[in-house]
Order: sequence, then structure tokens, then C-alpha cells
Amino acid sequence: MGFIRMMNPERDLEGLANLLEEAFGYDLSQEGRELLRELRLLGKMGPLGGLLFALDSALRGEFKGFVWDEGGKVAGNVSVSQTGWDRWHISNVAVAPAYRSRGIARRLMQTALTYIWEQGGRWVTLQVREDNPVAISLYKSLGFEELGKIAEMELEAPAKPFPPGDQAADFDLSRWMDEYELAMESIPPGLLWLERPRPEGFRPLSFNPFLNRLAYLAQGYDLHHVMVLKGEEMVATAALWKSLWGKRHKLQFLIHPEV
Repeated sequence: MGFIRMMNPERDLEGLANLLEEAFGYDLSQEGRELLRELRLLGKMGPLGGLLFALDSALRGEFKGFVWDEGGKVAGNVSVSQTGWDRWHISNVAVAPAYRSRGIARRLMQTALTYIWEQGGRWVTLQVREDNPVAISLYKSLGFEELGKIAEMELEAPAKPFPPGDQAADFDLSRWMDEYELAMESIPPGLLWLERPRPEGFRPLSFNPFLNRLAYLAQGYDLHHVMVLKGEEMVATAALWKSLWGKRHKLQFLIHPEV
């Protein structure tokens, strides 16, 4: 008979990696596969890994949660992390296929919510795939409500380059605060409540275009940044962080709802 216990990073990381791979399989994103590699690497470090967790409180916080222990096997998991003084986030809710339909996920969630409440948490968020009605039903039965939707899209490579738009111009670094205000206008209210952008996230590393690009190159990215104006109002921006050493780049659009 299985039971719930607090996750022990020193001994559970490899089992957690195996569980996540078994539960999510081909649905894992690139970030998810990278997480599995990191979990297995940390899990193989033995006593050295235990020392790292003992010395690094931030690392301990990354692997906080509960597992369903079935004869020593990590058969279920729920991870929790604090995102604000009274806000928490739940992730990695997983049960191995052989142990499903036994109420394990509900018991893990109830344990996590009780723990968060005891720690002073009053708001809890999580993400769930739209094509997972069983999980959605579970979360709704526990009182969760939908805030908004996030679409993750990926393009390996276009067949041919797309022609540039005739309205876009190079981004004016002095107008970084306008882009921040555009973000506040363009992000749906529910998602804005979930994670509010910070002005410093839009401030350029340097107001000199050459030095700004050089600073990003030093971080491993070639930044391409454009804006669209309607009169003097900034109504859209696009930023491409092109990775110099990896295959994955990041593309961000901000578009004012009125346009």
C-alpha cells in the first residue's frame, strides 16, 4: 500500500525523472527534456548532491513537493514553489500509468494545498493542457478557475525567408517604457494577474544601439528588435533573441488589442 511523503531531493530525483518521462512521454517540451537530464545528473551525484542541497536554499526550493511512495518507487508527484509572499505555484502533477484511477493525484493535490495554506499561501496557480479533461476536472473540483490560455508554438525552419513588413522600424531604445506600457495593455487580465511584467525587464542593457547589441552578444544572443507606430503611439513590437550557440531561439510579439 502506497503513502504520501515529502520529496527527498537526495534520493528521489532519478525516480522523479523516470516518473515524468513515463507520465508525459512524447508530450515533454525541450525544456522538459532538459529538466529530466538535470534531475538525473543531480540524482547521480550522491553525497555531493546532498551537500549542494544542504548549502543552497534556492536549489532546495526548486525541488519542494510530495511524492506517492509505492514500495520505494516514486509512483506519483506534485511539486510546489513560492512565487510571492502569499502566492504559490503547483507543477509536475504526475502519476505513473500503472497506478492511475486510485485517487492518488487528488490526494497529492490535497496534501500540497494543505501545505501551502499552512505556509501562509492564499493563492495557488497551475498550468494544464487543454486536451487533458481528466486533470481539468480534478482541478476544478478542488476550486481552481481558468485565468487565461497560453499557446506554445514551435517552428523548425521556414521553407523560405518571409519578406519584412513595410510598417516595422528598428526599435528606438529610448522608448523602452512605451514597450512596457504596451505589454501591460496587450496581456490578458488573467495572465497579467498571474505574472505581472516588471519595467526593468524592458529596459535596454545600454541606450547606445551598438553597445546594447554587444551586451547581448556577450550573453550569447543576437537581438533583433522592431516596432510599429500608429502616429506617435507604439502599437506593436517584435523581438527575436537569436541564440548563437544553440538551436532554439525566442520570438516575442506584443500587439495592442485595438489593432
